[in-house]
Amino acid sequence: MSSTRQKVLLAVVMFVMVFVAVPVFAGSGYIALRGGAFSPNSDEEGLKDFDTGYNIEVAYGYKINPNFAVEGGIGRYSSEYEETVTIYGVDYSATATASAIPITVTAKGIIPLPGDKVEFYGGVGIGLYLATSEAEIAGVSMSYDANAFGFHVVGGADFNISDNIAIGGEIKWVSVEPEFDIVGVKYDTPYGGLIFNAGVKYKF
Repeated sequence: MSSTRQKVLLAVVMFVMVFVAVPVFAGSGYIALRGGAFSPNSDEEGLKDFDTGYNIEVAYGYKINPNFAVEGGIGRYSSEYEETVTIYGVDYSATATASAIPITVTAKGIIPLPGDKVEFYGGVGIGLYLATSEAEIAGVSMSYDANAFGFHVVGGADFNISDNIAIGGEIKWVSVEPEFDIVGVKYDTPYGGLIFNAGVKYKF
């Protein structure tokens, strides 16, 4: 089985485990779809020169009471870096791609405003990050995988447009440092950054 397929299978299994592990209290559930921009960290040993990329994610959450929710999620973020390198007087395009599949659990505190139309929230969580580092230089491709645990902090707001539908936006800070083994040399690489999401939530 290929490395990519193994990672996708592991991600699905972990997400199902998170889904099953969400406590069943008297409350309400929801499914959220989110997407937006990934702004890589500026760490010299991390993603300093990488461009703003994308983020997508899906989450299942359980609102235990009006002020607290637990959420499990799975997604993908990615960013690229491109430059021209000269080899023996010939210019070649070199591209590097940093991506990760995070499987996360988040605890959220919620502050609903009077009228129940707007809810502000903040939360912290942990996750397993299935990271991939890819490079292509002069037509030669390389790919390296590493898994690591990380944590995140998130804040945002939801706007209820009906009893079942809400739209919103959030900012998430991710910190994770996978260890890549490149030709026998191990590198701890800061692989997080800021994520800016917009999304829709279906409540049931």
